[in-house]
Amino acid sequence: MSDVLPKKLVTGIDGIDEQHRTLMRWARAVQAIDSYEREGLVPLRAAQFLIAYTRYHFDSEEYAMVASGYGELDEHRREHAALRNELAAVSRVLNAHGASSWKSVKSVQKLIQRWIRNHIGDSDMAFARYCEREPSVKSVQLPSPAELSRSGTKVADADRVEEVHHSGELTTAEIRARLKR
Repeated sequence: MSDVLPKKLVTGIDGIDEQHRTLMRWARAVQAIDSYEREGLVPLRAAQFLIAYTRYHFDSEEYAMVASGYGELDEHRREHAALRNELAAVSRVLNAHGASSWKSVKSVQKLIQRWIRNHIGDSDMAFARYCEREPSVKSVQLPSPAELSRSGTKVADADRVEEVHHSGELTTAEIRARLKR
């Protein structure tokens, strides 16, 4: 499968890069939803999953930053909080209107893709440069959803996040098949 993450957005931190790829694959799966699928639960489930996985990603990334002693953690958390707030607003619309809100589903997808381009290209790459300067940091492992939950952080949609965390690279067709279950 071709890499969905442009080289300029590859941090070199395996766990973070894989989570970024997962987010990009799922955002692309939303983009590929056919017009006949827009009326069902597939888009709603996709958007809900993207929101849950993004929250998990932020929590696990911050976990790695704490473990590494990253000095810019507070600023990074503020950036994450800003997107969490945007996603919460869209989530409220999704919860109120359900699968009928295709516009809200698309806004989740666009928020994630914008975030991948801007935040990763700037802030996550700064963390990557820090990790390159600090050889001991390269060994920092990101927690799985289960490990994060055990540490006291609530993982939204934990079962699905855990399943995707262990499933490796999925094609758009495989993602769409999972959403139909």
